Amino acid sequence: MAHDELAAPVPLRVTLAALALFACAWLPISPEVNTTLARVLMNAFRNDWLHGALLALVIGAPYLFGLAVALASRVRGGYTALLVRAWTTWLQFEVALIGLLALRIFVPDPDEVEVRAPWAIIGVAGVTVLAFVHRLASPNVLQLGFYARWGALLVVGVFAWLELQAFGHGPEVGAFWHGTLGAAFLLVAAVPRSR
Repeated sequence: MAHDELAAPVPLRVTLAALALFACAWLPISPEVNTTLARVLMNAFRNDWLHGALLALVIGAPYLFGLAVALASRVRGGYTALLVRAWTTWLQFEVALIGLLALRIFVPDPDEVEVRAPWAIIGVAGVTVLAFVHRLASPNVLQLGFYARWGALLVVGVFAWLELQAFGHGPEVGAFWHGTLGAAFLLVAAVPRSR
């Protein structure tokens, strides 16, 4: 594997956008509840390290991805870039899983909560999986910028759909949701297209 292509330097704006995404874990989840995702994860780790690790892996993935991108953009070496590749692949798996769950929920059940625009997330999941696999099969896949942009694009797709779910339903969402969507969008825009 060519680690040099993965470890190519990226502009400082990518680092700042990735750190902004990571920092969103410290924004309030809801205006009614004074807690953050970081606090939830730390409490989970205190209670049971395995539960905390699994929670961080599933719910904290976008923020740990942001940290990995920030590290890889400043630290030269193939291992940090491979970490970004691993987190991007994990995010792609999570998006596919969310799409499958939305497909499962698509069959109306009077006892379940109504899901808005299930075909939107099913489409995002299907198209991104196919495009990701196609890109992995191409010869120019080993670029840090691609993985940074792709992972951020996955976060944008899921959080935009989650914002749609929360809009007009139940309690108001906190800065955590809006900040994550905005920071991920900023990261997509910050990565140069030539990378």
